[in-house]
Amino acid sequence: MTQRKIGLLFILLVGGGLFAGYFLMGAPGPSPLFDAVFSRGLTETGAENLVAAIYLDYRLFDTLLEALLLLVSVIGVSQFGSLSGSERVHPNIASSGAPRHDGASRIMIGSLGPVYLLIALAGVYTVVTGMDGPGGGFQGGAILAAIVISAHFAEGRQLLRLQTGARLEKLMYALILITGMVFLASSGGWSYRQHRLYLLIINVLIGAKVFSGLSMIYLHFMAGETEDEA
Repeated sequence: MTQRKIGLLFILLVGGGLFAGYFLMGAPGPSPLFDAVFSRGLTETGAENLVAAIYLDYRLFDTLLEALLLLVSVIGVSQFGSLSGSERVHPNIASSGAPRHDGASRIMIGSLGPVYLLIALAGVYTVVTGMDGPGGGFQGGAILAAIVISAHFAEGRQLLRLQTGARLEKLMYALILITGMVFLASSGGWSYRQHRLYLLIINVLIGAKVFSGLSMIYLHFMAGETEDEA
């Protein structure tokens, strides 16, 4: 039996087990936790988006560990990129920061400026309004990283240097930890507005960290040789 057939059989068995378990569970019972978050989430956290209330307030430790996971991923990609770069010689096409057209349409290249602006507006809006609507720091940061990725992919321009991105991500994670610890230590007597301010600040910090982290991962994969990081 080939590996493809074995893999397909494994997927079918796991999928069948999951669906069987789902149907055997029957109707869900009462959920005190859901009822509590649904009824008191806005009052206790100041977030109309209850998803943001959960991952930035009730389960803040999970968010801190998720941010740490991205930081560790970036460090891993950086280290493996440095090792592979020392074993082969490739010119770093983006190290100079100069635009590279390579025959691409000049009309398309010239139109990218307004596109970057729209992406930036969408990313900032998603970060800032994440407490009240769909989105937040993780989603907005990913949108903003699309600017760096698009500029490098389409024009060969490196808008974010690897050294700067590494420092930015580490700084943002430190600020996220500090903000989270301040919240956990003193939020018991906070007012509604203080909760709103906290949600805005931590969403901005998470957005900046995700932006730098995803940009760094892309640039490390695309660069033939990495810059020395502090």
